[in-house]
Amino acid sequence: MAVDTVVTGGIVVTTEGRSPAAIAIDGSKIVAVTDQRNAPQAKRTIDVGGNFILPGLVDAHMHLNYPQGDMAKNFRSETQAAAAGGCTTVINVMIEHGSGSMVEGCANYATAYEKDGYVDLSLNAFVCTPAHIREMKDALDCGISSFKFLLPYKGREAMEGLPGIDDGILYLGFSEIGRLVRKGYRTFARVHAESIEVYFRIEDSYREQGIEPATYTEVRPNLMEFDATQRTIAFAKETGCPIYIVHMSIKEGPALIGKAKLDGVDVTAETCPQYLVLNTENTDKLRSKVNPPVRHRADNEALWQALKDGLIQVVGTDHAPVTEAQRGKDFWRAHVGMAGVETWLPIMLSEGVGKGRMTLEKVVEVCCYNPAKKYGLTPQKGMIAVGSDADLVIIDMEKRAKVERRNLYTQAAGFYNYEGWDLKGWPVMTMLRGSVIMENGKIMGTPGFGKFIAVKTR
Repeated sequence: MAVDTVVTGGIVVTTEGRSPAAIAIDGSKIVAVTDQRNAPQAKRTIDVGGNFILPGLVDAHMHLNYPQGDMAKNFRSETQAAAAGGCTTVINVMIEHGSGSMVEGCANYATAYEKDGYVDLSLNAFVCTPAHIREMKDALDCGISSFKFLLPYKGREAMEGLPGIDDGILYLGFSEIGRLVRKGYRTFARVHAESIEVYFRIEDSYREQGIEPATYTEVRPNLMEFDATQRTIAFAKETGCPIYIVHMSIKEGPALIGKAKLDGVDVTAETCPQYLVLNTENTDKLRSKVNPPVRHRADNEALWQALKDGLIQVVGTDHAPVTEAQRGKDFWRAHVGMAGVETWLPIMLSEGVGKGRMTLEKVVEVCCYNPAKKYGLTPQKGMIAVGSDADLVIIDMEKRAKVERRNLYTQAAGFYNYEGWDLKGWPVMTMLRGSVIMENGKIMGTPGFGKFIAVKTR
């Protein structure tokens, strides 16, 4: 009996290595990974012409409806961007519930998403109140994987409609997560680590002098992230709470992670493409305004090395696109955020693999397998294995193209920070659950094909 699809003529890349192989797909699942001569009969054969086959990327750090607005439109455009970039699953930070119920927020978000999303979705929730902490067990039972603590968003930096948190919320939240883990739940705290009070005082000083900084990192220095990361690690050690440091940007960060691991802290670190390749010398300070800031070349190189050494285990995008109108012209109050999911894989291939900073196997490890495993999505996602979802991305390592805004699907951003970059290595086909959703830059999928995945946390 013939299977639905066989993908052949390519080189399959896993965390362990690469080999010529055929992938047999029936329905939405991989049913065989075999020598190409032994591939089963298929209703459809896709010959990928010697290109590499990777698992679909799993973006551990996504902001889909950002800034909050036309949710349906943002779901469509930003998940089309994900599909175009080889990403088949996005793990979204849900803030729409605000101070209200995380459980109700999850249900409402999933229902809305499944009308318009092009790729699959997992959720984590923003924690800002004691009520959220009391609701954590119920949130886990409804499929939320983890909980995010946004340390710097308070006072004049607060997100619209969202209260900021203090160290008391951090401690109580960590304590509850630690308790749930000891009771058998698989979950953790995600932390945006910056000590915002330092920034407030620096901003006040500059404003009093009538000075605008030359760069954002000048007024939001490495120390802010270093200090907050140290404090987060100390809280985690005290409470037994597993932690996940999002978007690490500083050269001093990996040493903190290494020491914490030696001290027995369950800690994972993530960085993003912008912190690997953007710096104060190659990008505009207003267009690249993001928290934490893009920093210096020395920080870029230290983060690449930390990926190689395994101290940073995940690369996500922190995709949070804003238009120039939303950004505004006032440097101090300019809306932060940056589009990144569509060029995520090309950046990793061109600037990482192409320049000898990492291997294709490492790309699979930090962009596919590790995020899927950390967020409870393996073996369904992040792997090319029998029984896994048939989520694949075919990459042409010889393809060269310039990043041009007019060719990108992301509509929530009116500009792109990598505009004009000449990159070598691009995705040419993306498959989600056995269906081709992007081919040669053209979206083939349909809105609503993307599904919410309720993570099993026990």
